[in-house]
Amino acid sequence: MTPGHPSPNIARTTLAVLFIGILTAASFWILHPFLTALVWATMIVVTTWPVMLRIQKRLRGKRALAVTAMTVGLLLVFSIPFTLAVINIIDWSDEIVTWSKSLATFTVSPPPAWVEQLPVVGPPPKVMEKESLRVPAAAQAAGLAVADVAGAVAALAALDGVKQCTTPSTRWL
Repeated sequence: MTPGHPSPNIARTTLAVLFIGILTAASFWILHPFLTALVWATMIVVTTWPVMLRIQKRLRGKRALAVTAMTVGLLLVFSIPFTLAVINIIDWSDEIVTWSKSLATFTVSPPPAWVEQLPVVGPPPKVMEKESLRVPAAAQAAGLAVADVAGAVAALAALDGVKQCTTPSTRWL
């Protein structure tokens, strides 16, 4: 090896490290949508592992039965409250739409007169003007957006299993 010429091993090592880095980055890029689910699954498995071992012990060491029992149990623990929440939202969808549309006319009442006499550090508080107590236009638009979403959810529930929505307001769901 001469002092002025780089060794071919350095180029090979550099390219190998670069290739491994690119593969690692591509792997994380592909797995990115699943990382949150993977973290949740890991937390659930770690926290329920002792319960699964106890169930396995009661089932005379049969791991497959214990895993099946845990899977059914966890499905019930997660799916029943979720189903009840969706049913409740569908039942209250008319009221949700009404409440969200009422945001357009909602105003906050002015503070009582005694607020001006409260001792504070710094300048005394000023009573807000009636205009500043009105709901801003962005909040009104958000209220209408909530109404649109609630209506779309109710419409999807009414479709009862139809997989493709053709109306423009529910196509994004």
